[in-house]
Amino acid sequence: MQKELIEHLMYEEEDDQKVLEIIKGFDDEDLYIYAYNYNRDDGFDRPRAIAEDPACSLSTALLLFELAEGWEAIEDDGDDEYMQPWRDFGRYMYDRLIRRDFKEPEIRYGEPGRDVGIDPNDPEHIFYESFDGKDCDIYL
Repeated sequence: MQKELIEHLMYEEEDDQKVLEIIKGFDDEDLYIYAYNYNRDDGFDRPRAIAEDPACSLSTALLLFELAEGWEAIEDDGDDEYMQPWRDFGRYMYDRLIRRDFKEPEIRYGEPGRDVGIDPNDPEHIFYESFDGKDCDIYL
């Protein structure tokens, strides 16, 4: 884990292009930790870069969707301009998640057993799955 670099990017670096370039070199653990600590009010360029990174796993992608209040965003029918980026990102992540368009996770996510009773053939089953692995829920 590159804790000091992640903290620098989150709290000190103001050059978005530089941050986006550095994020491209992260492994999934660093992507997850960055996403876990990122403030969504700062926009969706960085979360989108994380989601588009080949190292991004299902755990990290589900975290991005959850923290961006994905369900609320995709169900919002309003025309509030402030909410449009949230809706766009939520729909983008939803579409990729139901296709399982991310690598298999090695990071823990979700609560075991929360998918009980959910049809495993339902594409939305992914939102109820849990994954075992390394705990990366780390506040910086």
